[in-house]
Amino acid sequence: MDFIAAVFGLAVGTLIAYSSAPTTRRVPYICSLVILGLGISTTIWGPVPSPTAGLIIAATVIAATLLAGGVLWKDHPGLEGQGYWSRVWIASRSAHLLRRTLHSPR
Repeated sequence: MDFIAAVFGLAVGTLIAYSSAPTTRRVPYICSLVILGLGISTTIWGPVPSPTAGLIIAATVIAATLLAGGVLWKDHPGLEGQGYWSRVWIASRSAHLLRRTLHSPR
């Protein structure tokens, strides 16, 4: 069950990242959050309750969302020449600034 929870969390985290970066698309983002809520509530209060699986889902969603940022922000003009881990760090700390400066002239 824990492996399935981890795979589910990675998939939903990737969906959340791709629906919110570099620009936010509201409908896919809301759908991803609904799927996440259903998945966590099912693992915690479902037929076979497993609070551990809920925590695994939450952790893997966060990890996938952060790690996908390194790929999604590679074409940002302000991040030219930055490596993958540097983009992950910058995107996790200031995605709102990256969104504001995405289409600004250099």
